Amino acid sequence: MATVCVQQLLKTLFGTNLASQFDGFSSNPSKSQGRAQRLGSSSMRPGLYHYCFMAPYTHFTQALADASLRNMVQAEQEHDTSGWFDVLQKVSTQLKTNLTSVTKNRADKNAIHNHIRLFEPLVIKALKQYTTTTSVQLQRQVLDLLAQLVQLRVNYCLLDSDQVFIGFVLKQFEYIEVGQFRESEAIIPNIFFFLVLLSYERYHSKQIIGIPKIIQLCDGIMASGRKAVTHAIPALQPIVHDLFVLRGTNKADAGKELETQKEVVVSMLLRLIHYHQVLEMFILVLQQCHKENEDKWKRLSRQVADIILPMLAKQQMHIDSHEALGVLNTVFEILAPSSLRPVDMLLRSMFVTPSTMAAVSTVQLWISGILAILRVLISQSTEDIVLSRIQELSFSPFLISCQVINRLRDGDSTSTPEEHSEGKQMKHLPEETFSRFLLQLVGILLEDIVTKQPKVEMSEQQHTFYCQELGTLLMCLIHIFKSGMFRRITAAATRLFTSDGCEGSFYSLEGLNGRVRSMVPTHPALVLLWCQILLLVNHTDHRWWAEVQQTPKRHSLSCTKSLSPQITGEEEESDSAAQLGMCNREVVRRGALILFCDYVVSLEPPARGGDRGRVEGAVWSLCPPCLHSLETENQKYCLIIHRDVALSWHLIHEQIPLSLDLQAGLDCCCLALQLPGLWSVISSTEFVTHACSLIHCVRFLLEAIAVQPGDQLLSPESRTTTLRTVREEEVDSDTQNPKYITTACEMVAEMVESLQSVLALGHQRNSSVPAFLTAVLKNIVVSLARLPLVNSYTRVPPLVWKLGWSPQPGGDFGTVFPEIPVEFLQEKEVFKEFIYRINTLGTPRLALRAQTAGEAQIAGETQAPGLGSSHLMSERLGVTMTDTSVETLGGVCRASCSGEELWMGVRCRACWQPG
Repeated sequence: MATVCVQQLLKTLFGTNLASQFDGFSSNPSKSQGRAQRLGSSSMRPGLYHYCFMAPYTHFTQALADASLRNMVQAEQEHDTSGWFDVLQKVSTQLKTNLTSVTKNRADKNAIHNHIRLFEPLVIKALKQYTTTTSVQLQRQVLDLLAQLVQLRVNYCLLDSDQVFIGFVLKQFEYIEVGQFRESEAIIPNIFFFLVLLSYERYHSKQIIGIPKIIQLCDGIMASGRKAVTHAIPALQPIVHDLFVLRGTNKADAGKELETQKEVVVSMLLRLIHYHQVLEMFILVLQQCHKENEDKWKRLSRQVADIILPMLAKQQMHIDSHEALGVLNTVFEILAPSSLRPVDMLLRSMFVTPSTMAAVSTVQLWISGILAILRVLISQSTEDIVLSRIQELSFSPFLISCQVINRLRDGDSTSTPEEHSEGKQMKHLPEETFSRFLLQLVGILLEDIVTKQPKVEMSEQQHTFYCQELGTLLMCLIHIFKSGMFRRITAAATRLFTSDGCEGSFYSLEGLNGRVRSMVPTHPALVLLWCQILLLVNHTDHRWWAEVQQTPKRHSLSCTKSLSPQITGEEEESDSAAQLGMCNREVVRRGALILFCDYVVSLEPPARGGDRGRVEGAVWSLCPPCLHSLETENQKYCLIIHRDVALSWHLIHEQIPLSLDLQAGLDCCCLALQLPGLWSVISSTEFVTHACSLIHCVRFLLEAIAVQPGDQLLSPESRTTTLRTVREEEVDSDTQNPKYITTACEMVAEMVESLQSVLALGHQRNSSVPAFLTAVLKNIVVSLARLPLVNSYTRVPPLVWKLGWSPQPGGDFGTVFPEIPVEFLQEKEVFKEFIYRINTLGTPRLALRAQTAGEAQIAGETQAPGLGSSHLMSERLGVTMTDTSVETLGGVCRASCSGEELWMGVRCRACWQPG
């Protein structure tokens, strides 16, 4: 303890302790603060969107930008501050400044000497104790104290004039090499640090110990068979720092002998290059070579690359941790770009399979090598170069098919002839090969993370590294899909996501989603990364997103049950283990909702329909405590809410409207549309936007009540977008009408189509609609369809459009169509639908008269004037119809006929003579 106290007192005297370094650190802006400023200077507190999506991707892209520009050599370094390199660098730099300021005059020097002499008895006693004790801890403290004195320029020869102490230290190597020195790995770094400092000391103009002798001692330890990680590598670290940093920058030390010593040390490092600690030393060596001699840097880079890449392909590099993978990435960034060309050598080391996948450590070494090479490819190569070389090298996507994976997991390393023939039967696109390879890696990692139990089949460290590898791979995929520089690969991956997996040869999307789904309670960050990938390839399957957003099964809005997630007592008991991951589930739910909102608002309005409904369903599932969790960064999310009346009402009132509220609102709407004055106002051109808004609201309520999650109001083949198509074909029109008018017409047409199914009592699809709401909704739809804005379009049977009728619309808003030609009405199905729509909807003027007369009943409930008009129309159209068919169709002439107008060009027999 006394030795440690003396050392700290000396540090305090010369200003090399941590307290004196504090001012220096505080005066400089921190590196982390600089990075935070690059991420954004908002004064708002970062939220979930920042931490889960924006910050990780920004850091990743910045690192790739640094790698592509090779700025890591000159840029800020962020190594482990506990390493020897940083300790030596800080000590040497600080001693130069502090000793210069302390020893400016003779008086200060004498005062310092007097202070040091006070500790002389204790130092001499410490030297004697070193030679007599067996405590490694005490010996380390003595070596640290001597190193401190040597750094303070104390003449070591005065302390050990007979060189007894240094002789004893060198004698210890004999016991270390034969394994007779207990805890030798603890003292090795201290001994070599001390010896390197003594190489600068001289005794009677003669070096106490030279660098060649120190290198020889290190080589002896390497040859002794001791573990390189605990003995040889810690011994090499002070030597490398001294030769390549301290002596390398000193012009006086430069010479042939120094170059020879450097070459010897480099050869020793190359023998241990499979350790990431040695790769960290190579970063320093390559940096110094780059500064001194560019040709030498390129030669050494080629030498390192030629050794590393084959070892990665054979899983011989000890890259078994996230830190080790980071060091390997840095090495590839420091290497000369020419040493990694052509990319064939990278691809050959990447597209390989391990000898076995039975051991977790082998799989991790294999995947870590692939990740390092993949990072080089996406940062330093172009898509065209990579894909052209993949095609030239004839790599097959069946390289790691599920059959190969299962065989390697069983420990069988011999490939079957079927596997070779399967890959050669057909020519595969290079982008599909590349995408399939990466997706198979995702499947391998997901399967091992989910199925292998920590502490049973693998250690906790291996489980953590598996998760880190998967996160890195997913981040690489996100960059590939999002950057826009790999369009062919992105398109191929999108196709593969929708394929069937070639009959079990590859992991299917359903299988991958299932694995990720099971990780929601334990690995929320990985789940959100996977969600990002799915949206980048436009995967919007409602079942997946309903599960990750925890959207409850949508009940009828007429029931009084809450739509918020409810947990029953039985579920709580049976799912007690899942309760532990409730926080993680909430993170996934909010993150998935934010992602999907961001995705929806990035689409063009015509493509939003189905996806927007899923966002609405997720928002409806928000319970009141979550209402204040909206992300400030994602302001677009709020725009979705503001555009929807029901969602805005829900968020403002923090509750879902009750069935009584819904029924009262629909009844009021129905009565308002039956009032002639209000109906006339809504029909006017000044209030066309209000009419469109009303149509949107009714359509939303109808879908919320009658349509189950995953279904649609109409099947895709029944849906028509003719009005939109006609408008797009108009080339002579001077002005383009707003899209919301077109959308409103299409919505009303779909609701009219649903009158015979969803809103028809007794129909199968009407089972989910409460009976007391069916009639109200039916009246509202009919009233909306009679509005002049949409009436002409909704009266046209959908089959007419399919038969090829393409008229030129007119009117103020381009929604009024001419009368249907007679040749189309000669079709029986067209005529039948036409009669039904005329009876139900009528025309705007007739509808207004019906409203004025108080006859707001829909067609079918009105007394028909007779069958003669139907017979006359059939005669005019040349259609033969029996009385039975006419009775089925219902009356043609409405009770509101006044005899003043032609009805579809035919006069009614019951009212006036035919024209």
